[in-house]
Amino acid sequence: MLERNSRDDKTKYSTLAAAINRHGMAPDGQHVVVYSGASYGEWIIRLVPVSEWQTEPPADVMSKDRIGRWHPVVAEIRSTGRLDGIGKEHRRRAAVLLHCLATEASARGIKVELVKQVEGRDYHSRRNQPPGLFVLSEQEFRCPVSVKQLQDQLQHEPTAQELARQKQWEWAHIPKYDHVPSERLAILTHDAASYPSEKPWADTKTRRLEDRLVDILAAFNTWVAADTDRRKRQRIEAEERAKRLEMENQQARAAYLEHTLGEMLQADAASWESAQRLRSYVEAMRRRTATIGSAQERAAADAWVDWCERYVEQVIDPLGRQIQQPQVPEPTDKDLGEFRRKLGFGGNGLW
Repeated sequence: MLERNSRDDKTKYSTLAAAINRHGMAPDGQHVVVYSGASYGEWIIRLVPVSEWQTEPPADVMSKDRIGRWHPVVAEIRSTGRLDGIGKEHRRRAAVLLHCLATEASARGIKVELVKQVEGRDYHSRRNQPPGLFVLSEQEFRCPVSVKQLQDQLQHEPTAQELARQKQWEWAHIPKYDHVPSERLAILTHDAASYPSEKPWADTKTRRLEDRLVDILAAFNTWVAADTDRRKRQRIEAEERAKRLEMENQQARAAYLEHTLGEMLQADAASWESAQRLRSYVEAMRRRTATIGSAQERAAADAWVDWCERYVEQVIDPLGRQIQQPQVPEPTDKDLGEFRRKLGFGGNGLW
């Protein structure tokens, strides 16, 4: 496997790979595949085995008058009329192509699942209908598959009515082409990402679609490998990001602890200074109470002075308590964000 980055390299790796495969320059039984990596501009280049058909060849199945046992998924597609969008004369061939593809995929251990139709025929229902008729899936990769009849573009012959209308109205538009159903079919593979992008595999002048089914499964294997690589890289990046985030949060917590303990220390020092001042005041009150002539008033004053002295010793003066590091409350998200910013990490410690 080779890895290349095209941000500073304009080499067209896919073109080179196509040339290598076209001229048979790869080692026997292998070909070169190129696919995008986990990040922008990254390309992965691999040598992979050339796939060979394992079940009955599609051309042989196509020549049969009757299919003994349809693949269950394709049988469901046929019975529910989901191929009605294809011309009646081409509908059986479309079903056989899907049958051959699904049968071969199952033989290779690829899971084949029916795409269920969304109930309703309104715009909202059609818009939310998942792409494809069935899905090929392996590991975590999913590839919806569908089939359609292609159209030919023919030169439009203006009608007398169209010509008369254009003569009467200058803005009247006459189309240049007509699009009519063709003899060609195409199997579409859909990207299962955020929006469905289609890749068509169609009948051409030189190759029938029956002969291209093996290419679809070869491409599927490449996509599975690409998806596996991408997910592995994303997992590694996520783990590294989580480790870095945890390290940053630990430093932010340590900074928060240091700062909070410092504030507690300064608060204790201020309380100690206040206690010293209050002791002087309490001592002055005690001297004053000694001069009170009335025994009742002196007793009340002494009680108050005793309370003040006890309050200073037990509540105000931090030296009146056990000397140990105080308990610091857990930092809130706001606290953590503040100290992350102070350390230059950014305020959000949750990503």
